[in-house]
Amino acid sequence: MPTRPRLRRPRSKRPSSKPTDLPGLSVAEAAASLGISPQAVYLRVSRGQLRAENVTLPDGRSYKRVFPDEG
Repeated sequence: MPTRPRLRRPRSKRPSSKPTDLPGLSVAEAAASLGISPQAVYLRVSRGQLRAENVTLPDGRSYKRVFPDEG
């Protein structure tokens, strides 16, 4: 049986659809800048030591953004 042609590009070849102009830092970026793990960022947010907001885009995607200077 012949193989079907691939209609989609592999993930590694697709352009990123992640927005780059969101306010604040991602959890991973905040963790790297503070020298802690992403789990520690979430813990500090829950304790009120770091400020974070969920940013929802018009297409429905949601991102948690952290503001380390405003904790």
